[in-house]
Amino acid sequence: MPVVPEGFRELLDAVAEEARATAIDIFEQMNGTHTENLIYSALVLFAKIGQREHTEVRFLAPPVEPPNELSISRILYVTPQNPVDLLTFDFAVYAYDHQPRVLEKPGWRRLIVECDMSDNQYPIVTADDRRALHQRVMRLSRRNIVNSAWECAESIFDWAAWTFG
Repeated sequence: MPVVPEGFRELLDAVAEEARATAIDIFEQMNGTHTENLIYSALVLFAKIGQREHTEVRFLAPPVEPPNELSISRILYVTPQNPVDLLTFDFAVYAYDHQPRVLEKPGWRRLIVECDMSDNQYPIVTADDRRALHQRVMRLSRRNIVNSAWECAESIFDWAAWTFG
């Protein structure tokens, strides 16, 4: 076991306590169902802690779409309960396509996330599955979210990072 420098364990304990309090605050600010609050909280916390390309999650009321400013391209935008073509899906995530790998020119691309409230277990998409990064719809079950909200958030961030830079 590696030697832990003096004071580092106390630092880790303080960080864990602060992170716990922050996570509770974020969860309590959400106003969806329990499962929605879990995935939304996981997205916000992953942006804060995950040290990835996207550093913030902002929520937009449908049918508003993200602004066309490149300076905000490090932000993931989420629109809950978004209606599209007479259908309503659970939420959409917008990430800026810098390359463009998916779109014809740089701009916002959208991932539709469907949360199945059954107890089915779907495979959680990982960055290793390059085909999945092209997807436009991600399906998560209640069980996925309840048991692995962090992994679900990570898979959404993997999708978003694919066209980041």
